[in-house]
Amino acid sequence: MLIHPHIDPVALQLGPLAIHWYGLTYLAAFGLFFFLATLRLRHEPYASITGPGAWSRRDVEDILFLGVVGVVIGGRIGYCLFYKPGYYLSHPLE
Repeated sequence: MLIHPHIDPVALQLGPLAIHWYGLTYLAAFGLFFFLATLRLRHEPYASITGPGAWSRRDVEDILFLGVVGVVIGGRIGYCLFYKPGYYLSHPLE
């Protein structure tokens, strides 16, 4: 039998704003990606996806932005499909 500690899912409560642990994890992952990608750009230039020449910091920012948008939209779709599919199938616009 596994013993699971009861850990509060809210890491920090600032009035009505609750910061969850998974939010801090996403923030750390995006920050680490940005740091490592810009660090690597200084040492190993790659061919750019936007045209000739090496990748720029702007390319890394674009990839980061698309990643954040994908996580937000994918997280919402996953929540709707896996946790409350009946409710969202009967109320698709919510």
